[in-house]
Amino acid sequence: MDVPDVRYAGAGGVAIAYQVVGEGPQTLGFSPQISDLMSIWLSPHTGSFLRRLAEQVRIVFLNPRNGTL
Repeated sequence: MDVPDVRYAGAGGVAIAYQVVGEGPQTLGFSPQISDLMSIWLSPHTGSFLRRLAEQVRIVFLNPRNGTL
């Protein structure tokens, strides 16, 4: 199963991990409660649902809990 690339942005000395999936006309921001963005794609049900959703909208996943730069 393909896992979208995790990218990082710096903000106030903190590394913020994010993923961008889909290219729909609307953007949905999502900050999962788990600490690892890759884990949400490994679940067969969750990963499948998110891939179908990304066919309709652009989803930006944020996880600011990745430590300092």
